[in-house]
Amino acid sequence: MGAVCLLTVALIGAPAAPALADSTAEEAPPPESVEETQPSLERQRREATGDVERLPALLDGIRDKLRGLPAFAEGTRLRLTLRSFYLYGKLKNNERREAWAYGGSAFYESGWISERLALGAEFFTSQPIHAPSDRDGTSLLRPRQRQYSVFGQTYAKLRLGEGQVATLYRQFYELPYVNKQYNRMTPNSFEGYSLQGGFGGEPDSPRFVYVAGYISKIKPRNSQRFVPMGAVAAPVAEPKRGTWMAGGHWAPSERFSIGVINYYTRDVLNIFYAETQRVWTTPRGLAIRGTLQFTDQRSVNDDLIAGSSFDTRTAAAQLSASWNAAVLRVALQTTSSEAAILSPWGLAPTPLWSMLGAGFQRADEEAWLVGLSYVFSRIGIEGLSTSLHYARGLGARSEVTGDSLSDQGEFNVTVDYRLQQGPLRGLWLRVRGAFLNEEGGGDSQNELRLILNYDLPIL
Repeated sequence: MGAVCLLTVALIGAPAAPALADSTAEEAPPPESVEETQPSLERQRREATGDVERLPALLDGIRDKLRGLPAFAEGTRLRLTLRSFYLYGKLKNNERREAWAYGGSAFYESGWISERLALGAEFFTSQPIHAPSDRDGTSLLRPRQRQYSVFGQTYAKLRLGEGQVATLYRQFYELPYVNKQYNRMTPNSFEGYSLQGGFGGEPDSPRFVYVAGYISKIKPRNSQRFVPMGAVAAPVAEPKRGTWMAGGHWAPSERFSIGVINYYTRDVLNIFYAETQRVWTTPRGLAIRGTLQFTDQRSVNDDLIAGSSFDTRTAAAQLSASWNAAVLRVALQTTSSEAAILSPWGLAPTPLWSMLGAGFQRADEEAWLVGLSYVFSRIGIEGLSTSLHYARGLGARSEVTGDSLSDQGEFNVTVDYRLQQGPLRGLWLRVRGAFLNEEGGGDSQNELRLILNYDLPIL
């Protein structure tokens, strides 16, 4: 805790670039600079309003012919995403899990009808190529290595004003604790009703972005069923509860930001999350980003999640520095002794997220991380990047018995290659490895992931 406080003192008092912590590392290669990070609420707003980058489409000629037609037709987006994923893992008990699946999604979104209404849908599927029945548990397929197909998104967007949009029914969220967690074949998706937008943002003016709404259900990554949010958080009691949320992100300048968000699930759980960030740059191209994060979690009302009341907290501090396409980062984190941090609806917003050890947020755990990434375009190899990090968690205790748990150390390495030009632009190969070791008994586990994505914008 003392180390986190020292970093806190170093960061407060200077303003910076935005960024509520999120799961972008699971969905994109590493950035060249710490200045490229975009806050999750800002990405959420851009996707809702349609203010997103449009890549060259396969049928750009047809799009040209649509110009001049009603916005409903001219603004149509049609995208095909192909995905192949192989996962092999050795668990601590020496069991194996393995699967190779293929699939992807087909996405459609209309333009704005009368400048007020847009409709969208996305269909997902995951099919087995190699799926041994005795190596279940990869989450690439349904239990017992079964295929699945599902409409993950079916929504309507209502434009209520300049930059203010309400999104209704099945949709994605990219928020702390509620997000796609897109590190398997298909992402989490949600049944919800949300209002999002922003104000300001002109040069040299403050920017405020917000989201508010109600999320009734979640479709977990390897499922074709939408289930109540409360039932996922408290599966024993299966409370049919939804989650209310409200959050905001304020950037008084391009180099400083503060964000907060709260989730309330009646009788189950309340999660409050806050983050502040600051960026410094030098004329020689060095950029430094400092981030402070805090989470408070507690049971509410009938305490269905644990059968009795609980509350817990975690705090983290991270410093990242980038220069000539290399990014070095160090992070410290501490979790209170009452209970581990829960994240039933997506990735937790922690700088220590790892492939096997999750976020190193066990009860009473002190953890640190050091990581390095590099984008090889700076030396003429376009599309190639790599990242690696080592995280270590110490002093964790069982929240049930109070007994000490093994210290953990985990090493992750990722290599990405993404074609930047030509007809196969958007083809992305990702190779990931993870190695986790527990001290004491010497128990360990490891995992290999091979992922091939191809995003094909058709319109």
